[in-house]
Amino acid sequence: MAGLFSARNGWRLGGAAVVLLTAVLLSGCEPVDPYPADLTYPARSDVIVVEAPKLEDVPADRPGQFTAIFAGLKTLDRLESEGKLNANTLPPELQDLPNLRLYKTIDPELLPAGAREALQKTLEKHFGRPSAPKVDLDDKAALEQLKLDDKTLAEGSKLYRRHCLHCHGLTGDGRGPTAPWVNPHPRDYRPGIYKFISVTEGRPTREDLSRTLHEGIEGTSMPSFKLLPEEHITAIISYVIHLSLRGQIEMEVLKYIDSNKTDVKAGDVVDYVGQIAPVFLKGWSDARANEIPVLEYPKEFNDKKVFEESVRNGHKIFINEGGVEGACIGCHKDYGRQNQFRYDVWGTMVRPANLTTGIYRGGRRPIDLYYRVHGGIPPSGMPKAPDTVAKNPKYIWDLVNFVQALPYPSMLPPDVRDRIYGDKK
Repeated sequence: MAGLFSARNGWRLGGAAVVLLTAVLLSGCEPVDPYPADLTYPARSDVIVVEAPKLEDVPADRPGQFTAIFAGLKTLDRLESEGKLNANTLPPELQDLPNLRLYKTIDPELLPAGAREALQKTLEKHFGRPSAPKVDLDDKAALEQLKLDDKTLAEGSKLYRRHCLHCHGLTGDGRGPTAPWVNPHPRDYRPGIYKFISVTEGRPTREDLSRTLHEGIEGTSMPSFKLLPEEHITAIISYVIHLSLRGQIEMEVLKYIDSNKTDVKAGDVVDYVGQIAPVFLKGWSDARANEIPVLEYPKEFNDKKVFEESVRNGHKIFINEGGVEGACIGCHKDYGRQNQFRYDVWGTMVRPANLTTGIYRGGRRPIDLYYRVHGGIPPSGMPKAPDTVAKNPKYIWDLVNFVQALPYPSMLPPDVRDRIYGDKK
């Protein structure tokens, strides 16, 4: 009999259906069509968060409320600019949104229209459109190093449209159609800030972005793309850098316009883009110069007794006992089991990790945890390791060994296990 038949499931596919199914499956390996040629990157209209509320123990936003908070901030700015904002109470439609008054923001649409129009034209000149992205800056070495040539960007644009846009949005703003409904919310690339990096400061390396694409971000809606061909991942990375570079320049120029509202002219905007664009591009191309130095994993840790002693030392550093303070327990209260929400630099909700669960968003390799301990996760409020730890890399490996063993009571020395888990072990 032609086709396929499963006695267990009772389904049958004819020969034509098999061909059709194969064609559909294989078509998933090909990039989609490019964006329409006349589509432009829209001018930024959402508020720029200059400073988020400095609060802890705040309620998490409910599903779908993410966009409402930023719309509320925009309404607040508009009412204030019109002199219609009550000094004591929020309008009824905003009263269900927490802490709006504690944000410091800039609403681009309240800035002079001529300056904003000049910015939009200048950005299109240097960065093109979604269907024909480019980075037209005078630094050929940096463009080559970062793979920001037109061909790679065009391919990355198509792939981004298929795999990334629904969460990260057309401009990389992290507000695609699915964004309000997932938690944590997708990353906004536009400030040029990233959480999981291997450098002491500044932009991530291409390898950092590659790791995120290959492995995804555990415990979030960011999946792994390791089944994509490597050339596809390369193109997506280039396009993400393009969006981030464009968005960072746009944001900084809007801040500049805001600080010079009465005097700024179109020519000033063009000149300012010319000043900062090469600097930001160089920040990307020089990222590897800031790589975190890593002490090779001590071989003696392969001995069980030595490893247990390292875990014990890591626990002492974690809870600030024994003379070396790691300052970890202050944020990861009860090892993360009692953590509360706070605000990150994007103005969205974040919560320190519950380290007893064994979920590591920045990667679970020992080297990934080393980077997190040494460099922190500054955008989410996790500080760098204190000098007492950072200047003795063995202390960092002690912390890494402890964090890796923490979710598994049987891996912990008995005295440490009893303090953490008690009768629950």
